Amino acid sequence: MWRALSGPVEIELEGILRVYKIDQTAVFFDARSEEEFSKQSLPGTYNVPLDKLPSSLREAPLPVNDFNTRIILFGRDARQARALADAMGRTPYQNVSYFPDTFEALAAAAKTQIKDR
Repeated sequence: MWRALSGPVEIELEGILRVYKIDQTAVFFDARSEEEFSKQSLPGTYNVPLDKLPSSLREAPLPVNDFNTRIILFGRDARQARALADAMGRTPYQNVSYFPDTFEALAAAAKTQIKDR
Protein backbone atom coordinates (compact mmCIF):
# COMPACT_ATOMS: atom_id res chain seq x y z
CA MET A 1 0.00 0.00 0.00
CA TRP A 2 2.80 2.41 0.97
CA ARG A 3 4.57 1.90 -2.34
CA ALA A 4 1.37 2.50 -4.29
CA LEU A 5 0.67 5.77 -2.50
CA SER A 6 4.17 7.20 -2.18
CA GLY A 7 6.30 5.59 -4.85
CA PRO A 8 9.70 3.97 -4.37
CA VAL A 9 11.40 3.96 -0.99
CA GLU A 10 14.90 5.40 -0.58
CA ILE A 11 17.59 3.76 1.53
CA GLU A 12 20.40 5.77 3.10
CA LEU A 13 24.07 4.87 2.82
CA GLU A 14 24.25 3.49 6.37
CA GLY A 15 21.17 1.37 5.73
CA ILE A 16 22.43 -0.14 2.50
CA LEU A 17 25.79 -0.97 4.12
CA ARG A 18 24.05 -2.62 7.06
CA VAL A 19 21.79 -4.69 4.80
CA TYR A 20 24.76 -5.66 2.65
CA LYS A 21 26.70 -6.91 5.68
CA ILE A 22 23.88 -8.61 7.57
CA ASP A 23 21.04 -9.74 5.28
CA GLN A 24 22.35 -12.60 3.17
CA THR A 25 18.91 -13.03 1.58
CA ALA A 26 18.83 -9.49 0.16
CA VAL A 27 19.23 -9.05 -3.59
CA PHE A 28 21.22 -6.10 -4.99
CA PHE A 29 20.70 -4.78 -8.51
CA ASP A 30 23.03 -2.36 -10.29
CA ALA A 31 21.25 -0.31 -12.98
CA ARG A 32 24.41 0.88 -14.71
CA SER A 33 25.36 -0.27 -18.20
CA GLU A 34 27.02 -3.64 -18.74
CA GLU A 35 30.28 -1.84 -19.51
CA GLU A 36 30.23 0.17 -16.27
CA PHE A 37 29.23 -2.91 -14.28
CA SER A 38 32.07 -4.99 -15.75
CA LYS A 39 34.60 -2.38 -14.67
CA GLN A 40 33.45 -2.24 -11.05
CA SER A 41 30.54 -3.24 -8.87
CA LEU A 42 29.86 -4.59 -5.42
CA PRO A 43 30.48 -8.32 -4.99
CA GLY A 44 27.29 -10.36 -5.16
CA THR A 45 25.28 -7.76 -7.07
CA TYR A 46 23.49 -8.36 -10.34
CA ASN A 47 23.47 -6.13 -13.37
CA VAL A 48 20.03 -4.99 -14.52
CA PRO A 49 20.98 -2.37 -17.09
CA LEU A 50 18.47 0.39 -17.29
CA ASP A 51 19.22 0.82 -20.97
CA LYS A 52 17.99 -2.74 -21.61
CA LEU A 53 14.70 -2.66 -19.71
CA PRO A 54 12.35 -4.45 -19.64
CA SER A 55 14.28 -7.53 -20.81
CA SER A 56 17.05 -7.08 -18.22
CA LEU A 57 14.47 -7.06 -15.44
CA ARG A 58 12.79 -10.20 -16.79
CA GLU A 59 16.20 -11.93 -16.77
CA ALA A 60 17.14 -10.73 -13.28
CA PRO A 61 17.48 -13.39 -10.58
CA LEU A 62 14.36 -12.41 -8.66
CA PRO A 63 13.08 -14.78 -5.96
CA VAL A 64 10.02 -16.53 -7.36
CA ASN A 65 8.41 -17.65 -4.11
CA ASP A 66 8.97 -14.68 -1.77
CA PHE A 67 7.71 -11.31 -2.95
CA ASN A 68 8.86 -9.74 0.33
CA THR A 69 12.57 -10.46 -0.23
CA ARG A 70 14.57 -7.28 0.33
CA ILE A 71 15.68 -5.82 -3.02
CA ILE A 72 18.15 -2.93 -3.06
CA LEU A 73 18.73 -0.91 -6.22
CA PHE A 74 21.50 1.48 -7.13
CA GLY A 75 22.90 3.04 -10.25
CA ARG A 76 25.31 5.61 -11.59
CA ASP A 77 23.26 8.30 -9.84
CA ALA A 78 19.92 8.83 -8.07
CA ARG A 79 18.05 9.34 -11.34
CA GLN A 80 19.17 6.00 -12.73
CA ALA A 81 18.45 4.12 -9.48
CA ARG A 82 15.02 5.76 -9.24
CA ALA A 83 14.17 4.77 -12.81
CA LEU A 84 14.93 1.14 -11.97
CA ALA A 85 12.87 1.49 -8.79
CA ASP A 86 9.96 2.78 -10.87
CA ALA A 87 10.27 -0.27 -13.13
CA MET A 88 10.35 -2.57 -10.09
CA GLY A 89 7.19 -0.86 -8.90
CA ARG A 90 5.35 -2.64 -11.71
CA THR A 91 6.32 -6.04 -10.26
CA PRO A 92 4.80 -7.86 -7.28
CA TYR A 93 7.90 -7.33 -5.11
CA GLN A 94 7.07 -5.31 -2.02
CA ASN A 95 10.34 -4.73 -0.17
CA VAL A 96 12.21 -2.64 -2.76
CA SER A 97 14.34 0.41 -2.03
CA TYR A 98 16.84 2.43 -4.01
CA PHE A 99 20.02 4.31 -3.11
CA PRO A 100 19.58 8.01 -4.03
CA ASP A 101 23.24 8.84 -4.49
CA THR A 102 26.09 7.95 -6.82
CA PHE A 103 27.65 4.56 -7.33
CA GLU A 104 31.01 6.15 -6.51
CA ALA A 105 29.76 7.16 -3.05
CA LEU A 106 28.42 3.67 -2.41
CA ALA A 107 31.56 1.93 -3.68
CA ALA A 108 33.85 4.16 -1.60
CA ALA A 109 31.86 3.50 1.58
CA ALA A 110 31.59 -0.22 0.85
CA LYS A 111 35.32 -0.49 0.28
CA THR A 112 36.08 0.80 3.76
CA GLN A 113 33.22 -0.82 5.69
CA ILE A 114 32.38 -4.22 4.27
CA LYS A 115 34.10 -7.36 3.09
CA ASP A 116 33.12 -9.41 0.07
CA ARG A 117 29.83 -11.23 0.39
